[in-house]
Amino acid sequence: MTNPISNHVAVTGVGERLDRGATEARDAEPRAAEPAAADQVTLTSDAQQLERVVAAARAEPDVDVAKVQALREAIESGQYKVDTDRITDALISIDKVLQGR
Repeated sequence: MTNPISNHVAVTGVGERLDRGATEARDAEPRAAEPAAADQVTLTSDAQQLERVVAAARAEPDVDVAKVQALREAIESGQYKVDTDRITDALISIDKVLQGR
């Protein structure tokens, strides 16, 4: 409605509409999902076994220094013999596994 003396439009209720619009917009915002307190994870026995194996492997040193030193000395002294039959058998076994036989 226009005021005839000042030619201004009377604006009423705008603040209420703005407040209501802000509340509606805030209510429409997606809320972050809160984790349920009852969520649990249960590992299968195979997964538990694998976890134990991995933990045991991590506990071992990366290199067996004593074994490396013994092999180094055997090679240097000429006492280390290469077992070609054993290597051949191992390569054939690996090839069979890779071929799916």
